[in-house]
Amino acid sequence: ADVLFMFDIVLNFRTTYLNNEGVEVTNGRTCAVKYIKTWFLIDFISALPLEHLTESDTSLQALKLVKLGKLLRLLKVVRVLKFRKFVLESEVGILIEDFIILNHLQSIYAIARIIVQCVVLSHVLACFLPLSGAGFLGSYSHYSKDVFSQYISCLYWAMTTITTVGYGDITPVSDQERMFAMVAMIFGGGFYGYVVGNISVIIAHSDLTRLAKEKQLSAVSAWLHNRKFPKNLRRRLWHYYKTFVSNLSVVDEHSILHDLSPDLRLVVAEFLIHPMVRSNLIFHNLPNGAMVHLVPVPRQISAESNEVVVGRGEPGAAMFIVLEGTASMKGRQLLHRFTSKATEHNYEGSQPSDPQKAKKYKEERLQEGDSFGEEVLLGTRTYYDYTVTASSVLVLIMIPIDEFLCAFKGMPEIISLMRTNFLD
Repeated sequence: ADVLFMFDIVLNFRTTYLNNEGVEVTNGRTCAVKYIKTWFLIDFISALPLEHLTESDTSLQALKLVKLGKLLRLLKVVRVLKFRKFVLESEVGILIEDFIILNHLQSIYAIARIIVQCVVLSHVLACFLPLSGAGFLGSYSHYSKDVFSQYISCLYWAMTTITTVGYGDITPVSDQERMFAMVAMIFGGGFYGYVVGNISVIIAHSDLTRLAKEKQLSAVSAWLHNRKFPKNLRRRLWHYYKTFVSNLSVVDEHSILHDLSPDLRLVVAEFLIHPMVRSNLIFHNLPNGAMVHLVPVPRQISAESNEVVVGRGEPGAAMFIVLEGTASMKGRQLLHRFTSKATEHNYEGSQPSDPQKAKKYKEERLQEGDSFGEEVLLGTRTYYDYTVTASSVLVLIMIPIDEFLCAFKGMPEIISLMRTNFLD
């Protein structure tokens, strides 16, 4: 071990460092001078084999000299902290940080870090224990002269101290040892509080998305209970909100997209917007920049079999695209498929058509990729001129009018292009 310490000193004379401006200094003479002014004296004294030099001298002064050498070796731990900072700021450290964050391993990393900190603190206290006096181990019933066994005993005492367990089988004898024990208790108690606080934070922030959605569902549950809805209606409302919230983004996507570069914005928009939305007729030939504004607007909802999605004569509130399942449409046909064009265009007036006249239109089957409600979204009508009923469990993408108009506020030419696509 002493040979390794000496070799480390030789290497440090040729080790580069970063100056105050963050520039790496590679000049050999400058590096050597820097090392001599900082760590050289501590490294040199700690590398001396003092225990061998004082073997023949059993005086108290010789013993103190040996303890001083061991203490200086412990100070080299401080250099490990500087090395940690260097690693974290290096390319390897950045890659490790990216891997942890992108794979949602922050909680595992935080727990591993706490365990390592606990081990390091226990190791430091275990190393200082023999330096405080021989009474600790001398009074221990399982005392052994084996060095490794003594280290394990010291580590065991350190662990029981910092975890506030304190079995009492290793106890101080002298005043010096009791003073060291009190210092260790202070560090141990502080570290114990640090661990409890960090574990609480880890648990509380383990899944912010899940917690936010649970909070929303709790509010819905309280509302359902307070309003005393009938059992069947309460079940329908609960199932609807469960699906709605599970597909809802809990972050402000508009703000995140706003902070991205134009190129990244386009790439993210292409990924986030559902293919059936991008392929719908009204969004054909739209500039890529315009599609970015559509990202936070669509919502995914569901409907039970035989549930009326929109009723004839109701004020228009949203456009819908079928993702899964089938539905039937009765009334004026305004059906669109993303592979075809509208089957009919009849937009005179904005009031709902006469129910008697609507009988001449046959029932139309909606399936995956079909859409309805474009006319109310784009302002060519204000009412639904048909009734859409789910034939099976239906999953839909809903584009609310209010949010759509807010997203494309100040872009009348884009809305005009969508309207042209719809009417053409």
